[in-house]
Amino acid sequence: MEITETAAIADLDRAQAFAAGLTAMGVRLALDDFGAGFASFQHLTRLHFDEIKIDGEYVKNLADDETHQVLVKSLVDLAHGLGKETTAEFVQDDRAIELLRGYGVRWGQGFHLGRPGPLDDLGLAPDLVHAG
Repeated sequence: MEITETAAIADLDRAQAFAAGLTAMGVRLALDDFGAGFASFQHLTRLHFDEIKIDGEYVKNLADDETHQVLVKSLVDLAHGLGKETTAEFVQDDRAIELLRGYGVRWGQGFHLGRPGPLDDLGLAPDLVHAG
């Protein structure tokens, strides 16, 4: 499950309790859009999550922007130092993939990697797709 950084910091105490409850149920939690606006290292220490999703604004022109390269590499190093996985959003080209792999990013999202589609196209059991 993902929770955006901005939603988490709106009520940090409530977000902590929510994250702890999800973790107790065995749900993996990702901090989405990290660095999008109100990034604080305090959020990394107060919220339990398994993964940091690097905001696409830093990734979309990664191959051509040395400043974003430094920022993304730093975020990945920070995440890995805290024992968290990383996902890069808005991956748009092979050069970005090459850079991200070099930084140790394991997961990526973006049209270059695959277009979103209906869950029915994934071949999952119908009860998983239509649960609710």
